[in-house]
Amino acid sequence: MVIVSQTGNSAPSISITTPNEGTSFEEGININISTSVSDLDGTVTLVEFYDGTEKIGEDTSEPFTLLWSNVAIGDHQISAVATDDSSDQGSSQVINISVEEVSSCSEISNEAQEGSFSTGYEALFETVGSQVTISFTLLDTDKTGVVAYLRRESPFEETQMDQVSGLTFSKTINGFSPGQTISYACKFAFAGGLAVTRYFSYVVGSSCSSLGTDNFTWSKTIKLFPNPTVNVFSIDSKQIQISKVEIYSIDGKKLKDYNMNLTTFNIEDLSSGLYLVKIYSEEGMSTIKKLAKK
Repeated sequence: MVIVSQTGNSAPSISITTPNEGTSFEEGININISTSVSDLDGTVTLVEFYDGTEKIGEDTSEPFTLLWSNVAIGDHQISAVATDDSSDQGSSQVINISVEEVSSCSEISNEAQEGSFSTGYEALFETVGSQVTISFTLLDTDKTGVVAYLRRESPFEETQMDQVSGLTFSKTINGFSPGQTISYACKFAFAGGLAVTRYFSYVVGSSCSSLGTDNFTWSKTIKLFPNPTVNVFSIDSKQIQISKVEIYSIDGKKLKDYNMNLTTFNIEDLSSGLYLVKIYSEEGMSTIKKLAKK
């Protein structure tokens, strides 16, 4: 539908072409917003970009784009307004996107369950929302023709990984739940043989200084009580000092943030249901526990 102003001028039309509705981005990523504009009886001279009601930038020439940097973690509603040479305006649709916190664990090792490594490899697990990107980098410089396969421990499955660059390979897997423990290894096949890394256990949504067994073992010692609870709960962690506690909804939205000067945590204002409690240690490890509120 063409909108005509009181002066008889046709208002410009504009739509956002990227990003797409519902796209999730990693924190720290610059987001490119592009548009498609038209004006039947004039020219578009200005496009202004908004996050909700806050103006985040503008462009005065085609193709009317914005590179949005330093975007805060959370949900965002992007829109754009086009102004033509007669000062009439047209608005775009609203695009809902989210920026997700990146949680990661990595470790360098030379342990092999098949074959051997002359130097070793680096394993990296990164969580963004419900997806985990698993990367393995072969550090051996004496291997040629390298291809990598991701191995899931249970049920066993082997999938070829994508080559990122050099001897770094990755695979992104969707549909995980925060707090879920997964276990993967990598098979490197190369000219003259193969070598398989050990399996790494990773708690989805956690950050830690190393993978290995330390973070997983510590995670198993953490207990929330009472669970289920009515209004308050406590955390039992006898092994490691806790530095911070966060509470998330089951779909990953942060609801509460506590520094560790508390012995009990009040959730009286939260509705009954299931929540995720993210617990950080002084040593940089973190884990996620489920908490039910009656």
